[in-house]
Amino acid sequence: MISCVINTIALAKDADRISSGGRPYSERAWLLKNVILPWYHSLRVFDEIIVVGEYEEGPYHRYVPCPQTRHNETDPLVMRDAGFRATSGEKDDWILFQHDDHLWSPDNRGYTGEDVPVCSPSRRDADGPLADGGQEYVNGHVLVMRRWVAEQVPWVSAGFVHAWDVGYTKRLAEQGIP
Repeated sequence: MISCVINTIALAKDADRISSGGRPYSERAWLLKNVILPWYHSLRVFDEIIVVGEYEEGPYHRYVPCPQTRHNETDPLVMRDAGFRATSGEKDDWILFQHDDHLWSPDNRGYTGEDVPVCSPSRRDADGPLADGGQEYVNGHVLVMRRWVAEQVPWVSAGFVHAWDVGYTKRLAEQGIP
């Protein structure tokens, strides 16, 4: 089984504020509804798609409400844990976690074929690779992990700091998870 958890504030009351990408979060509602969710549904890769945060129900996903509490980049940690709890499956199943402004492709596996429990795909745009954690830390924007990892290392264990992807990588390392 493969689950997908997408965190978003695209329909929050304050979604008109500008994201780090220079665009309002509210524009991501269109991206989710018209691009990401239909694409993921058409791939027939995911057994379940969960959208968690501040959004709405739709034909391609299940919605899990989880309002912001900090109104900053750490809210996705709580949202991802809530989205994870809404998934089903066995301990070795995979879960894709991502922000609402990314589009995962099955061609971007982010690993060399080894059976590792956490895979951190590279980020790309039309001009090529984007900054991501590389060998230093897992990519907080999008990653794929085994279900047992999300159970053992909750997202909120990263700490409510700006560089939570670095913190999450440290929690994984403390648990011996590559």
